[in-house]
Amino acid sequence: LNEAISGANNAEQTEEGLTAAINNLNLAIGLANDMRQPLANVYDLLAVCNSYYTNSEADDKTAFKAAIDKATEDIENVSTADAANTIYNNLEGARQSYVTSGAMPNEGYPFDVTFKIVNTDFDSNISGWETVSPAVRNGNVGFDNKSGFAEFCDWGGESWQGSISQVVTGLANGKYVVRAAAQASGSDVTLSLTANEKTTYLNCIGASGGNIAADGSVVASGSGVAGWQYIEVECVVTDGVLNVKSEGTATAINRWANIDHFTLQMTEGLDLTELKNSINDKLAKAKAINGKMDADVKTQLTSAIN
Repeated sequence: LNEAISGANNAEQTEEGLTAAINNLNLAIGLANDMRQPLANVYDLLAVCNSYYTNSEADDKTAFKAAIDKATEDIENVSTADAANTIYNNLEGARQSYVTSGAMPNEGYPFDVTFKIVNTDFDSNISGWETVSPAVRNGNVGFDNKSGFAEFCDWGGESWQGSISQVVTGLANGKYVVRAAAQASGSDVTLSLTANEKTTYLNCIGASGGNIAADGSVVASGSGVAGWQYIEVECVVTDGVLNVKSEGTATAINRWANIDHFTLQMTEGLDLTELKNSINDKLAKAKAINGKMDADVKTQLTSAIN
């Protein structure tokens, strides 16, 4: 772009010279416009990765640091949007590997691991989620001006209970926060969000009084889009697995609840005491199982307890 500008300033003052300068400027402006967003994406991701590197603990940061350094060097010499996108994808792959390999974020610097949840926004379908009717995808526009959210509703029905759930695997052990945007028709509806064994409930206030703006930011109650609010739950992962579930229940006619835009953050690692407490909780539940069962199942249960 600078070369094109310089060339235009010094162009030969003939029809041929000025036409060539204009063409060079048009090409440079087009390239600059094409590059603007891919470059911004890389620089934003570099800022995130550098923060992760500085504000986390890991047994080995070598590969992650090498990926950061390579992206930092490559982006200074990039000349096409495709090349910038390749740099972004390579660095994002390194980031994802780092946050699931046992690295632990320092307090106040959580890892974003939303990529581990399949279909967080229901933009085109509800695939990736196990559904219990009347849970379906609603194609209307949610708080973020994008089509699609999960809806619990049996319009005209006297009562209903539906749910969506997903098993997230491949996580590093630690403490996590699951968050989603939600709304419900009123206080006679219950909408919950569960992560492993922790559950929280939405303050169901109807179609107004929301506190989420279209860009996802939190605003004053009533200044958001319709009745959309965030609902979140803190949980612990001890075996790399996270069970996420949202359930809606109504006991009156023409009631509804919606949920959308799931995110997942790792906030802390686990210390030995927390792991022992988790094992003791699971042991108590295993020992409480009784009644008739298949011999192989009983053998497996006994072995796991031992």
